[in-house]
Amino acid sequence: RLANAHLPNLWEFPGGKKLAENDTLPHETLEECVIREAEEELCVKIKINRFYGKIEYAYPDKTVCLHAYLCHITDGIISSPQEIKWVSAKELVLFPFPKANLPLIMALAEGRLSL
Repeated sequence: RLANAHLPNLWEFPGGKKLAENDTLPHETLEECVIREAEEELCVKIKINRFYGKIEYAYPDKTVCLHAYLCHITDGIISSPQEIKWVSAKELVLFPFPKANLPLIMALAEGRLSL
């Protein structure tokens, strides 16, 4: 995460916000959002393999709702201005993530969710 972002200088999974009905893509589905964000943030086209689940987490200043998907790249090479690391599911626990991500990280690291 960027230094000037909410919860700065932490690692995070690629993602973003679903566009609201009054934005340029009305009625965007969560799956369309995942595909769009991968193109915008990573410069790749992806296919969604499966939905992992939804996590709601209340920080002192805001509540977030995360939807986790397993995807694979179908076209392109990842490019991003932010640092990217490929690590095993078990290594995820070694990186500082926002607290909302911890249920997903623990499930992956403990093998309760398969990649």
